[in-house]
Amino acid sequence: MLEDGQIIDVTPSTMSLEEKKEGQQIIENILLFGIQNKIPILGISFLIGAALNKKFRKKIKVSLKIQQVKKVLETEEIEKAYAQINEVLYGGVCAPRKRDKEAWISTIEREFSSFDLHDLRILKKEIQVNIENETTRKNAEKLLDVIPYIKENTEEIQKKILLKKK
Repeated sequence: MLEDGQIIDVTPSTMSLEEKKEGQQIIENILLFGIQNKIPILGISFLIGAALNKKFRKKIKVSLKIQQVKKVLETEEIEKAYAQINEVLYGGVCAPRKRDKEAWISTIEREFSSFDLHDLRILKKEIQVNIENETTRKNAEKLLDVIPYIKENTEEIQKKILLKKK
């Protein structure tokens, strides 16, 4: 809530207008209840989180996962991390290539389509041993962590990212 009493919208952007209004109403009701009953702000926050989670669990989870994918793909050294993953996979020297988020999603979905969770875990262990630069290694591990979600939700992720650009 802002100082002037305006409530900030904390519901995911993928929700319809009715769902957003419903989420706002839930927040307002819990705030009013908490203030009337002198519940500490931490308790009110917990109640709001629990109520929104119960009502909108799937939509919140999807929004958070897409934000995680975006964050990984916006990492400054994503190109270097991906090149290092390819070096571990195929050997030789791979040059980093700059891509936009949509291109990254398509590339990852295409190039890792045959990998299952077990393969990705093995690759992650190999990366931990073979990539010396700690920052690059951590970025590569984060990228490997989101690959299963990217593979399963390529079209949805691309739609959400394209919608946010417009």
